[in-house]
Amino acid sequence: MGLFGWLERKVFLGDVIKDYGTLDDKHVGIGRLRTSVLLCRRKGRLKLVFRTTGTSPLSASVNYASYATKEAVLRSPAIEGGLSTAHAG
Repeated sequence: MGLFGWLERKVFLGDVIKDYGTLDDKHVGIGRLRTSVLLCRRKGRLKLVFRTTGTSPLSASVNYASYATKEAVLRSPAIEGGLSTAHAG
């Protein structure tokens, strides 16, 4: 992990418990957009984080949408199965 990866995890994400992988990967013109889902623990709270990364030859950006959650919700078969299905397809 490079400097930017370390900084991202330290400042924005916290401890990454599980990386569900890339949900969406598409090319828009000369740029590329990737959306991935991470389960993180920051300041003792669980958060489900949707990270959208955009890259192009001259720029890059990262957007985060985080939602507080509880372990019981994440252990439900619907959530686990839904994320696995989205990751596979």
